[in-house]
Amino acid sequence: MSASIEPIKFALWVFPFLALAISTIFFLIQYRRYGRFVLSRALILYSFIFYLLCAYFLVILPLPPMEEVAHLTGPSMELTLGASVHNFLKETVLDIRQPQTYVAAMK
Repeated sequence: MSASIEPIKFALWVFPFLALAISTIFFLIQYRRYGRFVLSRALILYSFIFYLLCAYFLVILPLPPMEEVAHLTGPSMELTLGASVHNFLKETVLDIRQPQTYVAAMK
């Protein structure tokens, strides 16, 4: 549970500054267009920014330590064109001239 609470606390600290920076431009455009400041639009914009900020921090902030990430090695990408087709033909019993091998090759 604390893994979810920490990013939300951090979002609460960052939210006022980020919301002010993002919404200032929006409010200036709205004021020039309508000639007034609409409070309901401001509340909707602030709540949407807070929602996006919390979702972003919940995904990004619970990162593992750098030492743990350094030991992780995942599969590498195959960048050779047609390598997957070549590997499929090499590792299966598929023979194009014999239709009875089609089903066995797909299994």
